Amino acid sequence: MAEPGLAASMPPLPPARQVLYDPDPATCKPASLQSNFQKQLLPWADQPAAVQARLRQLQLEMLQATLQRCVRKGLLTAEQVNSLEQALGLPSEQPAQPSGARP
Repeated sequence: MAEPGLAASMPPLPPARQVLYDPDPATCKPASLQSNFQKQLLPWADQPAAVQARLRQLQLEMLQATLQRCVRKGLLTAEQVNSLEQALGLPSEQPAQPSGARP
């Protein structure tokens, strides 16, 4: 058991982790989104194809969520989103089933 004095000297717990990040104007720039999308999986290039495929699916889902938030905040237009999706070779509509869902 810990001594009562020891608990008093411990630093406070860090604040709870924020789940959703609110995009800022720099995040929502099409050139920035495109560049970051193309670079994000480079650290895992040595992983097996199945791992890369799963990471790519998660990356697509995160990008789609970011694009939706950027549009809601008025930082991107629907036309910019369509142009970015075409430039990245992405489907216009993502599957309705999220990555964590199971059939």
